[in-house]
Amino acid sequence: MLLHIGMADAYAMAMEYVKMPEGEALLKQVLQFDQYYAHPRFPGLKSMYTDDTEMSCANAKVILEKGSSGTKLDYANAYVEEFIRGGKRKGYSKGFQAILESVNTGKELLSKLIPDSTKNGAAMRAVPFGVLPDVMSVIYAAGMQAAVTHDTREGVFSARMVALMSHFSLYEDAPFSELSLYLKEHINWEAVEEFAHVFEQEYPYNRRVRDGKYSVAINTVHAVLTILKKEKTLIEMLRAVLTIGGDTDSVAALVWGIASPRCREGSYHFVFMQEELELGSKETGAPYLLDLGKQLMIKYIDSPVQRLTLCGSGHHATHGKLMSKMWCWWLEVDGIVIMNRDKMLETGIDIGKRGLEFMKKFRPFLPIDAEEGIVPPMGTGDWASYVFSLDRVKDCKGAEVVLREFFPKTISQVIDGRPSMNTMKMSFTEEEVQ
Repeated sequence: MLLHIGMADAYAMAMEYVKMPEGEALLKQVLQFDQYYAHPRFPGLKSMYTDDTEMSCANAKVILEKGSSGTKLDYANAYVEEFIRGGKRKGYSKGFQAILESVNTGKELLSKLIPDSTKNGAAMRAVPFGVLPDVMSVIYAAGMQAAVTHDTREGVFSARMVALMSHFSLYEDAPFSELSLYLKEHINWEAVEEFAHVFEQEYPYNRRVRDGKYSVAINTVHAVLTILKKEKTLIEMLRAVLTIGGDTDSVAALVWGIASPRCREGSYHFVFMQEELELGSKETGAPYLLDLGKQLMIKYIDSPVQRLTLCGSGHHATHGKLMSKMWCWWLEVDGIVIMNRDKMLETGIDIGKRGLEFMKKFRPFLPIDAEEGIVPPMGTGDWASYVFSLDRVKDCKGAEVVLREFFPKTISQVIDGRPSMNTMKMSFTEEEVQ
């Protein structure tokens, strides 16, 4: 979650409030998704994320320590500490930046703030609250942190909207197309009536169409909700954000933070975003965000393993029966392939005695309907692929124990540290294959 927030924030920052048609050439470059680009007015901030990510990390730390019981002082302390830890980065609003640079404690920060802003600062940092296990905790905590800087109808409403969208993504099975109905069930009715257009109308993608009636906070959550409902992949979502324009880094960070638990399929295209984020810094870049995000998921979502997919392929005999000696397998953990499927398909490695022992131990963790979903044959010849979706693994921690027992080196690489492109398509060690 936090890594996707950081990558989207840093990438989309290049187009933040860039005017058209002057920015058409830059937009064309940015839509290639091949490297980080610099903002015309801030060339030194290329690949650096902004306050959206930094304050999201601060909120994540409060959630880790306090759960939903964090106070305004807890959040204020976290904002100051994270600001200092990050080297007092630029990118905050001019007034808030000046205040942060003048204080050393949360108490000092609270004494200097007038939390009457209707902008999107409270919403932009609210994605981590989605991990909290129940809706009331999500609503309460999101509102509490909003009160530090944006204690207004727009500020609190937008923060709660973002937190609930994040919670929906993590805990609900329904598609994003049903987000509006879910949000209306949990947001207070006065806000639902006041901002009815957010739920009932699509945010316009045309840059020339803007309604100045509403604040940045309302427009932000409106855009986020529309994009989540309309687009299907991370790349499509980011493309939409950049095309719409405006506060691109905030909207991109929110959309990717919310959608990343469900939209794994697009993330591997952007390895440079991870490796070059924050100039590759271990202190503030991808390693830091991954570690903090992992802590958050382990504490609230039960296990770092969110999606396991066990795939098999075999050769059909002339009578249509599967020849077990040609049966071969690979595994995906959270969408990352941990066995080289092309090599396995070519060689048809016999699953063997060790493999059968693994399946015997692993099978109890699979749902009853795990063996449904045979897909059409792949390529030519008699090869066919059988994909067993394990999204509903009954005991992720138990399943992970078995995976570590049989494939310790590979699983360690994948689960304990997300691999880069150089190691993403890795093979099992020779010992593990045997």
